Amino acid sequence: MNLIATTLKTAFLLLFIGFFAKANAGNNALSCAAKTDLQFMGAIPEFTSSNIPLQGFQCQHIPFYSGFKGNWFPSPPKLYFSQTTRFLTNAIYSSETAIDSDYSQDWKVDLSIKRFGRSQLLIMMGNKKWQQTLEAKKAVTHIPSYATDSDDGVIINRNQNAVFKRAEDYMGLSIVFPYDSKQGLTEIRIQHTLITQPIQANIISFEKHSLFSSQARINELLVISQSNHKGLNINWQMGFGMGEVNVKPENAVNLAAEYSEILSLRGQLEIYYQYRINRLWFSHAGWKSDIQYWQQSADNKDFRLASAKTMEQQIFLGLGLTF
Repeated sequence: MNLIATTLKTAFLLLFIGFFAKANAGNNALSCAAKTDLQFMGAIPEFTSSNIPLQGFQCQHIPFYSGFKGNWFPSPPKLYFSQTTRFLTNAIYSSETAIDSDYSQDWKVDLSIKRFGRSQLLIMMGNKKWQQTLEAKKAVTHIPSYATDSDDGVIINRNQNAVFKRAEDYMGLSIVFPYDSKQGLTEIRIQHTLITQPIQANIISFEKHSLFSSQARINELLVISQSNHKGLNINWQMGFGMGEVNVKPENAVNLAAEYSEILSLRGQLEIYYQYRINRLWFSHAGWKSDIQYWQQSADNKDFRLASAKTMEQQIFLGLGLTF
């Protein structure tokens, strides 16, 4: 019932935005699609995840970025919402996170605030969150966030399942350029990203490969090529960032400043195909892969974090309407 309610609310919101966009000349597009989603969470190498994909939907409103309209708020907002779920029946859950499914949820809002020539300045924000049930390949000591020393650790036994969560919040500024087949770049973005997830680490006075909670703050620069026109579209984005990571419990983990610095790389590749049914309606399908990698800038034998190699694969098929 919650999934149905969320779907209806999202559809009504996107329809409202779509009819609002009708007042703006251009090819604003409103679309929804069924999708499958498969994620691999980095920084926890002693755990394996299921290869069964999540299933759900995504909806989005893509505005037409005009270079000839008003100076302020020249385009309606760009919206994206996605939700996928995998129901589980035999998982062993910890008391803190026990619920009945793995899931992924993703939303994003881009708002155009100012036109500069044919380009536009946008502010954007979004959130991604996952919940996954993973199986331990060997016995791992989990250090809870309330721990005061290693004696407060809890053992996750080999072949035992445990539930983990990952959240990514981001906000930033973008310059968007009109699509031009002669040059691929359509957006330059700076963003601040906050990632909360579990991480394994070798830290003096704790067992090797112990599992901790962590929070990474990363400042990123991204270059993006994105098009959604008729026919085949090859979309991509690349990003580089620097930041710092905090490991919890902070009162039990004494982290030197030089060991908290991290470097980050991000990439995305999308193959998107659109077929025009008529002047208003279109169908679309595609495959998308997101990869994010970050690691410690410097480490030593007393403090070494596992690198985070996070990957997401998506396949989608749906219908859309242009205004």
